[in-house]
Amino acid sequence: MEVKVIGSTSYVTIAIIYVILLLLLLIIYASSSLAIPKIKHSIQQKYKQAASEDVPSTGNFLTLEKLHQQVSKYWIMAGRGSPQFMSVFSVTTTASGVICLLTLFIHLVTIIFAIM
Repeated sequence: MEVKVIGSTSYVTIAIIYVILLLLLLIIYASSSLAIPKIKHSIQQKYKQAASEDVPSTGNFLTLEKLHQQVSKYWIMAGRGSPQFMSVFSVTTTASGVICLLTLFIHLVTIIFAIM
């Protein structure tokens, strides 16, 4: 069986690189899925702590400006507690994007050499 070569790299080597990158992506996604519940719990604890500190005592009324600030702050905190927000802004998502771009580059080079 003849092994085809692209430059000085064989197709077998490229296939091994693909498998390694896919396994790395699988490890990244598995670790992300395990970390998200813990991060969400931590954010909810901070939210509850901040909410308990900002409760006005009886007889004290909030001004419209203060009420607007509190609603904005809690809206942002509540939004950050969602798993979608946490997964979008995590380091693992960035790493996955870089790995996908690297795989795309390798695949494009392979296709170009195969066509030639």
